[in-house]
Amino acid sequence: YKKTDKNLQKPTKLETLIEAPKVDELGESFGQQQKIFMRKFVEMENRGQILEYDENDREEIDQASGSVTLYTINRQARIKVQAFPLPSSVRLFLETRSEDLRSIILGKASLEFNDEIRSSLMDVFHKAGFAKSSATVDQIIAFGPEGFGPNILLNMVEGYQDRSNFWSEKQINIKSLDQQLISGFQVAANSGPMMEEPMAGVGFRLLEWEIIQEDNFDITLTSGQLMSTVKEACRKSFSILHKRLLAAMYTCEIQASCEVLGKVYGVIGKRDGKILEEDMVEGTDLFNIKAALPVIESFGFADEIRKKTSGLASPQLRFSHWSEVEGDPWWVPTTEEEIQHYGEKADYESTAKKYMNLIRKRKGLWIEQKTVEHAEKQRTITKNK
Repeated sequence: YKKTDKNLQKPTKLETLIEAPKVDELGESFGQQQKIFMRKFVEMENRGQILEYDENDREEIDQASGSVTLYTINRQARIKVQAFPLPSSVRLFLETRSEDLRSIILGKASLEFNDEIRSSLMDVFHKAGFAKSSATVDQIIAFGPEGFGPNILLNMVEGYQDRSNFWSEKQINIKSLDQQLISGFQVAANSGPMMEEPMAGVGFRLLEWEIIQEDNFDITLTSGQLMSTVKEACRKSFSILHKRLLAAMYTCEIQASCEVLGKVYGVIGKRDGKILEEDMVEGTDLFNIKAALPVIESFGFADEIRKKTSGLASPQLRFSHWSEVEGDPWWVPTTEEEIQHYGEKADYESTAKKYMNLIRKRKGLWIEQKTVEHAEKQRTITKNK
């Protein structure tokens, strides 16, 4: 997800997956939520049109495993994809070693360096408690987006396990449309279903891949359709699992006197910031404050701090890390208790949903919001005196 051009704006939010919560506070584990997630996916893809999710026979969805089977439009190719969350330690490793992965793609890395990255990644998977860490790393055929991001595509197609993987010196296509399949994964990893933002910490298992070569088989048409089909399958498989946003976070350092301390805390709290440390400078009435602030909330932050404190406090911001935003942006109440507590349409707006709508609105994408229909003009008629 890192941009090679410094002039391009880096994302302030990423899309990721998590394991099923052990304590299901919001009812995310119920099957009803997965149906709602697919309905949300269809609505956002069709700019808010209310469509009953009853797809044609092009696809099959296994909600229990999170796998999606999808045919191309001409029905001459079929794939089955399953999304799963990567451990956070694996995501961090892939982020820090992205340039090393890029050098492998460009053929600039030696075999020894290649083996060192591969063994290090195996250790990270093993320490994270990931089953069959060695086999998982050997099944990687691509990283994404851009070929070296924090997402992986695994080849688990039965009968094609002998294919050379990402770490092999020679890349051998298992089918003539191999590159189109990987390109579809790259596009999906660069543009998630929630905000069209890059994914991070997401893995995709390629479980089945079949090319149906009939008499009217058209390889040119099928190659283009395969890329879009893989993209759609990856995004749908992502949509029915437990989704979260990753927010880019700034570390904010402020020195302020005790007189304006409350005003500083008020501005930080208003922008969803968290106080990390507070130390008093010995011999003075000044406090050193260290806080974490979402990047998306930082616009105009310095000016507001100076205005509220009459210039007595000035913040210093620097990028720190990516932080998970609590809650699924697509969640809606389904049980009687949830409807009673949150309302039938959950009129309250969670932080995750607020961030998602901000980014979608900035990109000109459809957002679910209240609109006034058949409004009557109201005015106050004053009596003539």
